[in-house]
Amino acid sequence: MRSIKTLRLLSVIGLSAMMTMEMSAVETGSGMGAGIMGLKKKNTSYQVGQLYIGGHVGVAVPTSIGEDDGWTFKDAAKTGFVIYGDVMRQMNQAIGLGGEIGFRNYPYNDQKIHPNVNGESRRITGRASYEATYRGLDFDLTGRVFITTKAVRPFIGVFGGGEIVMNSVTYNPPPSYQKYTVTDCKTTNLSPLFGFMAGAYFKAGKRTLMSVQGRIAFVTSVKDGVISVYNDDYPQDKPEALHPIAHEKETNISITIGLHVGKDAKNQR
Repeated sequence: MRSIKTLRLLSVIGLSAMMTMEMSAVETGSGMGAGIMGLKKKNTSYQVGQLYIGGHVGVAVPTSIGEDDGWTFKDAAKTGFVIYGDVMRQMNQAIGLGGEIGFRNYPYNDQKIHPNVNGESRRITGRASYEATYRGLDFDLTGRVFITTKAVRPFIGVFGGGEIVMNSVTYNPPPSYQKYTVTDCKTTNLSPLFGFMAGAYFKAGKRTLMSVQGRIAFVTSVKDGVISVYNDDYPQDKPEALHPIAHEKETNISITIGLHVGKDAKNQR
């Protein structure tokens, strides 16, 4: 009888041990699953607090928006290019804040078309011509509101800051002006800068994003410049003054594509 009781006791103990091992295995499996899910979540893009560093490049089209009738930025410049370096921190799933430094460049529109003293368009006859470049160095703060939290994230946003406007115009007189001295026109001024943007970010890797952005930028102040034409045979005469920078603003519309790499967020959520 004692042996039978002993066998029964050993059976109960063995069964209890097996149940305990099974429960431990289930808990361990659940813990590993949660860990894997947490790892996947940690490696996804768009983490709250994550900092993205990158840039974007594209084309910029001069416009006449905000200017009075007459000679406008659209008359003065052709389509140019823009390039930006940017940073953005994902504040939460809906908002990204950051900043940019950019450079834009536009060639002259038509060597034979130029403003007269009244700021109106005129055609230059003969063999005279103009050469010009319109450049700007931008620095601004940005804010984006993301519409979804999916892999493709459309956004709308605003930006504001300043731009160092750097314009240069050269007048090439006809051969009959060989006895004349002509000064070049170079101007630099600081202008307020603000605008609106819209676009989308796309996942391109574990920590890499691509972007497509369209924006309208308002550059509200442009410094006028003067080209002086001196008659070397009559130095006492007052030089002829040409005003080659007659537009008042440099509003532009740009479309860019970008690449952005994320650094680890300090606080994962």
